[in-house]
Amino acid sequence: MVLQRLDSMKRDLDEIKKKMGIDKKEEKKGPANLPFAGYIRDHAYAAQLLDYLHKRIEPRYRVDAIVFIQAAIDAGALSRPPFAAADAEFPGHMGSDSLYNDYVGNDGAFSTKRRVQQLADAVEEIRKIMAG
Repeated sequence: MVLQRLDSMKRDLDEIKKKMGIDKKEEKKGPANLPFAGYIRDHAYAAQLLDYLHKRIEPRYRVDAIVFIQAAIDAGALSRPPFAAADAEFPGHMGSDSLYNDYVGNDGAFSTKRRVQQLADAVEEIRKIMAG
């Protein structure tokens, strides 16, 4: 009886989504559809932050570029953008989806002395941008 009711409710929900034009792919993507700038926490410094990130990321690739995304997150300037948003903003610089996700949000991922210092320096620079 309970399973029949759940099946009925699922069909009703699917019908409502169909009428609204929401397909299953769109439903799963959710906020990942935001452009990269949509993950900036305060748009008062958005232009300066984007300029800073482009200048630092564009000459770099993969982990050397990802460190600046993590720095912006650590500084509190950026909510964690999904790979698709970061890759769209910095095409070809983020590496693969799995590499990006291995490093972004993983506290111990940046383990070399050089990258730890680079991360700390970038966090400090981003905080200066946020302070105005």
